[in-house]
Amino acid sequence: KKSSGTNFEFTTSNVLWRATLKSLDFLPLTNVDYTGGVIIYDWYSVDNSKEQIKISVQFLNNELRSDSVKIVAHKKTCDSSDRCSNSKIDQNFSDNTKEKIITAARLLKIEEIKN
Repeated sequence: KKSSGTNFEFTTSNVLWRATLKSLDFLPLTNVDYTGGVIIYDWYSVDNSKEQIKISVQFLNNELRSDSVKIVAHKKTCDSSDRCSNSKIDQNFSDNTKEKIITAARLLKIEEIKN
């Protein structure tokens, strides 16, 4: 039975889903919704605890194309008195993250075809 509209099932066999989890495996997960096609990562900081990033991934369809994935990234910056402000990270960051996921998905697809 073929799905229509925006309801897609994203199981572990979906290369975009697996590539996202693999590409962003260093980020802590907050919410994973296979049916809704959404992965939300928690706040993460590498060296600077005053700056953190948070990434949300929405799968718009299950085709291996760049417009199948939507990335939204936010940055939280806190000052010395722990007052924090949130802002959306520029589109280049989201585009680079999306490209990393698409590249990983292509490699997974090639591996599947070989096997």
